[in-house]
Amino acid sequence: MDPYNNQPGVGRVPGQQPEPIVSQDAQGWPTRAQEVPDWQQGLGRPAPTVFTGDPYAMQLPNVDQENQFPQMPPAAQTQPPRPVPAPLTPQPAQPIDNSQDTYKTPEERQRRSLALFFTLGIIAILLIAAAAVYFIQKRNNTAAPAVTTQNSPAPAPKGGDLASLTGLDFGLPHDLGPYAGDISTAATYHIYLTQGSTDATGCSLEFGISTADELPGKDAATAINTQVEALKAAGAAVAGPTKGSTLQLKSGDGKTTYAVPTTNYQFSKDNKYVSVHYSLVVLKSGQRAVISRQCVNTGGAPDNGNLDKIESSAKQLTINPAKQ
Repeated sequence: MDPYNNQPGVGRVPGQQPEPIVSQDAQGWPTRAQEVPDWQQGLGRPAPTVFTGDPYAMQLPNVDQENQFPQMPPAAQTQPPRPVPAPLTPQPAQPIDNSQDTYKTPEERQRRSLALFFTLGIIAILLIAAAAVYFIQKRNNTAAPAVTTQNSPAPAPKGGDLASLTGLDFGLPHDLGPYAGDISTAATYHIYLTQGSTDATGCSLEFGISTADELPGKDAATAINTQVEALKAAGAAVAGPTKGSTLQLKSGDGKTTYAVPTTNYQFSKDNKYVSVHYSLVVLKSGQRAVISRQCVNTGGAPDNGNLDKIESSAKQLTINPAKQ
């Protein structure tokens, strides 16, 4: 019978008497043989194996004194032979590839790339700014004083709105040689006749400020058409009006340019022919700024060359806005 198997009937031939069993005393010595194992008496565990012979030569199992369970010695374990390590062969150092950080996520690599890009961009901007400051300072320290020549282009004047002015004065043309002088009687309106002008032939340049009573009309076009209709009512034959070339007049300080629209028309009466270039702007105050160029001839249309000279003088006029 297997002393470590307490199942009944295991290891015994049917009809065979059970082997005598020797129990142990408190010191572990054998006492008497028993035919009935302990497990059949309700103890729940088998009795030790029967021992015959010299009790002093008996190899007792290692008994757990606390639990009174025999403990088997641990099974011998066969240790495999320890492998002998191969001799180390020095390997050449491999270069570290930092082209890709495999331990980083794509989002982290993208953030690091953007941060590096912006950092390099800021450094480049700072370097460019530093270089620009250096070269500007160097040029200012070494450059000779600028010399203004007639070929140097002047800064373009800004555009001005003549209709936004409440008042103005006209500056005279710089060349008044073709004219006999101012024959006007009004302080704000000037009439310059050419040398040798008569009632039969001649040209004039007129410019100044007129009132709404003198030139009625809600706007420039209405005021000019009113004059044309008045000529027709007086029996004159009128051709026009048509759009003419716009005058570009500078301010007295040369910083502003004012555009003055022009209307052209011709009329004739009593064998006299008149060609007129008429510019009119209604100011913010309601006054009319007027520039008129006209030539008269008896028996036929005036010479266009004479009218062109008057047109050239009109382009030399300047605008001096009144203080607002």
